Amino acid sequence: MTSNLIAQDDGIWIMKYDSTKYESCGYVDLNGNIKIPFGKYRTCYTDTFRTFAIVLKDKEGFIGIDKLENKLFTVYPFDNGPDYVTDGTFRIIENSKMGVADTTGRIIIQPIYDFTFGFESGLALVNIGGHREKTIPNDPNCEYYTWTGGLWGVVNKQGKIVLKIKYHYFLDLKTGISELTRRKEKHEIKTGQIIKKK
Repeated sequence: MTSNLIAQDDGIWIMKYDSTKYESCGYVDLNGNIKIPFGKYRTCYTDTFRTFAIVLKDKEGFIGIDKLENKLFTVYPFDNGPDYVTDGTFRIIENSKMGVADTTGRIIIQPIYDFTFGFESGLALVNIGGHREKTIPNDPNCEYYTWTGGLWGVVNKQGKIVLKIKYHYFLDLKTGISELTRRKEKHEIKTGQIIKKK
């Protein structure tokens, strides 16, 4: 009985690749009917298309689309692919500003920040006024970057600023503890909690 119900649900689309063509993907419903033809997008990153899918479109990069193939947002590129999902969210980018969407395809933080880390336990570090910098500045072959400068704060998944954007940020690589500091004020960001330090 359950398998019949699933087979009749044409709201779920499954990613398929055309084995005869390099980088040619599409989507079919559970009855095998083609919903998005092969070759329209170079790569499909969402294997089960429920409410949205992330695809690679030439000249546009990694984009989120709905079932009418409307572009919902551009996904922030990370490690040669779309941003990783952390805490049920991933980063998006528009006009060089960053925001966050969730795994239903809903934008939960509009792209208004210069940079944001991914959410962890319901909180994310956000930046205004910073810049990208190589992790080893003098190494011309360095492929890794960090975000530095500007001011940092913390937002929750409702987009509410829970720690004002007025702090300098540093990460202790030995302990993995993030701290935001301003004058004598210190806050530690650890496992989804903001702890004021004396």
